[in-house]
Amino acid sequence: MLSLQQSPSHQGLAANPREVLDRVFSSEIAKTFVFDCLMYLSIRSRWATNELIRELHHRKDILNVLSEYLGGVDVATGKQLATAWESKRQLLVKNSEAINARFGTFSRCRFTSAALENLVIQLNEIEPKLVFDLDRQRVRRLAQIADCAHKFSNATEFEEKELNYQLATNQLDALISDIIDNPTKQSHESFIPIIEHLRSLIEETFADVIRSARPELVVRLTVREYVPTESREIRLQVGIANRLGSSPANSLEISVEPVDSPYFRPGCISTHRGVLRGGQTADIEVPLTVTEEGQRQAAFSLRIAVQFLDRDGQRVEIPATEHTVRLYTQSEFTEIPNPYAPYAEGGPVDNPAMFFGREDLIEAIASSLEVGTGTKYIVLYGQKRAGKSSILEHLKRRLVKGSLLPVSFSLHEIVSELDEESFLYHAMHQIARAVEERIDNGFPPIPFSLHNSCC
Repeated sequence: MLSLQQSPSHQGLAANPREVLDRVFSSEIAKTFVFDCLMYLSIRSRWATNELIRELHHRKDILNVLSEYLGGVDVATGKQLATAWESKRQLLVKNSEAINARFGTFSRCRFTSAALENLVIQLNEIEPKLVFDLDRQRVRRLAQIADCAHKFSNATEFEEKELNYQLATNQLDALISDIIDNPTKQSHESFIPIIEHLRSLIEETFADVIRSARPELVVRLTVREYVPTESREIRLQVGIANRLGSSPANSLEISVEPVDSPYFRPGCISTHRGVLRGGQTADIEVPLTVTEEGQRQAAFSLRIAVQFLDRDGQRVEIPATEHTVRLYTQSEFTEIPNPYAPYAEGGPVDNPAMFFGREDLIEAIASSLEVGTGTKYIVLYGQKRAGKSSILEHLKRRLVKGSLLPVSFSLHEIVSELDEESFLYHAMHQIARAVEERIDNGFPPIPFSLHNSCC
């Protein structure tokens, strides 16, 4: 428990208890840890208990620290020390038995989310009650492993399960190697059975996951109607989804059958070189050339076949699925004018007839500005092209009807020279222009002047 180098003069000699204690208490080892070790020795041997009490009673230099360790009781006499020491010893024996009993139940823990979560909680509760720091460290590591197992149990995606499986098994291997290399009685008797039990549960559960989590692909045409080009080419829009919780499918290859169809000529095999994880969908274009007969029929059936590599690198082929394609000519379509096309390049929607759905927001902002006094700040934020500028344009028109003078300008106009002085100058310049326009519209003048230069 305590590693102390013997001096040359003591090598090969059996040190008596007093010599051992002399060397231990004169070392830099924390006294509390020394008492923990001596108490552990006392639990294992009644002879050691009697020897320790006799020797400790004669060490007047440590009685105050020893009294604090034993709960602040008086240990001035040998009888008082023996009573306090035995009381502490019995308490530790009782705690040790309770801890060992709890450890015994852990080696029968089931691999469920609730059971693993409870295991983490109980290990964290036990950790501070152990005597030796090495055992406490190992219990903390065991709690971390149980937490990985808990995350593994709760994971819905295969890759998350696989990650936590690898973390848990690697940590289990490292912990059991550490215990074998540096054993303690607690670690060897209590921890190894739990480690072996957890590893068995994780391995068995992950084997079930692998068996049930093979890629399950669903193939569909995301677009069923096509307009062939002048060279009668179309590009099939194929959607391939991998079931949530499945393992990844790699290197997808998509082909169209039958190759001797009178309605089309398949193009080259289309590929998706990325990884299609569980819960994901890939949209893949598959080229196809329509024959004259296919164009006359305007509809035909085809089969889509998919191959992929599984997590072991094995090539897997799923049964071909049948789909129907419909063809149209350009003349069958009528152009529908887009009334919002003029605004596609940016700029506010200033036509009231084209502005919808923001009346309540504009009224709320206007009312907030018109009611009450004092400085007010309102931030209108949103993604690009969400309609912020259009709202500001129609807000100005609403405010003009009241007693406020709306003024607006864009920071984009001055971004290249933006500093405090230029910002204030451009703000005042726009206010001056708004005042002049108000006067031009027949309102009384407002005393206002602005210098023509900006330094």
